[in-house]
Amino acid sequence: MLSNSYIRSKGSPSWIVLNRRQFTPIVLSLLSLMAILPGSLISVHAQPPSVFITPPANAGDVGGMFTVSVQASDVGLLVGYDVIINYDNTVLSAVSATFSGCDSTGACDVFNGLNAFSVNAFCNDLTGSCESTQSLLGGNTVDLSSSSGQLFSVTFSVLSANTANIGISLANIAADVGGSVQPVSVTTSGATFVVPPVLTLVSPYATVPKAAFHLKHAETQVTISAMVIYNSSNVRAGFGGVTFDVIAPNGVDTPVQSNVQFFLNPGSSGTVSGVYTFSSAGNALGRYTIIVTLARCVDPSTCVAGQSITSPTFFFVKA
Repeated sequence: MLSNSYIRSKGSPSWIVLNRRQFTPIVLSLLSLMAILPGSLISVHAQPPSVFITPPANAGDVGGMFTVSVQASDVGLLVGYDVIINYDNTVLSAVSATFSGCDSTGACDVFNGLNAFSVNAFCNDLTGSCESTQSLLGGNTVDLSSSSGQLFSVTFSVLSANTANIGISLANIAADVGGSVQPVSVTTSGATFVVPPVLTLVSPYATVPKAAFHLKHAETQVTISAMVIYNSSNVRAGFGGVTFDVIAPNGVDTPVQSNVQFFLNPGSSGTVSGVYTFSSAGNALGRYTIIVTLARCVDPSTCVAGQSITSPTFFFVKA
């Protein structure tokens, strides 16, 4: 198995290479599944076999980085694979990739710890592609009959403030079926990259309905609100919210996520809110302060943290 990687750069663009084999049908013959192909492809799983990229939606600013995982799911007793992903090299650059072992997130490839043979393991910014070709040796298999496993992961750097697709152009999968290695027909799904919208917080950045709350009156929580402007520089509709970090008198910091609001028109504004429960800090008595961080979202679940501001707003919890 190849283990040493290196990054070469020659001005711009750059590329990451572990094994600079050419894309050629010969690699298929190096996988045991490709030695003798049956007359028809098989699909015998309860869930459709698939190769996909996760997360499906990604966001970041120019100069930022994000990582995607290429995974196989419900393919049976996996023996080998040859998978190529493609990306827009004017928007994204592959700065690192993990084809064997475990990546920086702790996710390990599906053949980790097994006797596997690697044919291709590289990313090339010149072509905007990454390829991994691996096959298990010694009759080993990995059971993905009803689960998923990581084939490889790639970390991208954002080069320009544009949208981009990350697609799968090749997904050859081999599985052991009744003691015979056969190809498995799979569906594929890629991912997208979008620059998150620009948002602005409106002073005083956080508001509460009153300055003091009394536990003896069964007051157990407070609703915190913030006004957000969806800047006129945005070129499309988008989403936004905030995270309130509530700092209790005893130093306990509790993050409270607001709702994520949809903004149809650039230049519009909206109010978002979240609920903080006093028991989060053990019902500590005294003065509570609030730090507000923007959540710049391309969809309700894909957000990038923005500006953080300490609000002048505070409140008291009393007995």
